[in-house]
Amino acid sequence: MGKGTRSISNIAHSVEENYKEQTMAKTNDVVTIVCYDRTTKMKRQDALKFYINCMACSEGAERDRYVNIYLDLLDGKKVCHD
Repeated sequence: MGKGTRSISNIAHSVEENYKEQTMAKTNDVVTIVCYDRTTKMKRQDALKFYINCMACSEGAERDRYVNIYLDLLDGKKVCHD
């Protein structure tokens, strides 16, 4: 990586830290995740950690699904879709 270039993981970590600071009260709320036509409920903070890892460990269409969910989580949505 060149000087000033940041990895996706570093950017995502920065975004997540900023999100946590701005909406600390929301991190423990329960969200509904719809992925591959399956519905799961989990704490927002746990979901953020889980889906950032999913994004880092996947590629292609699978990664796109996880990115969509992660962005919904960051937007504060109660129901997040792939």
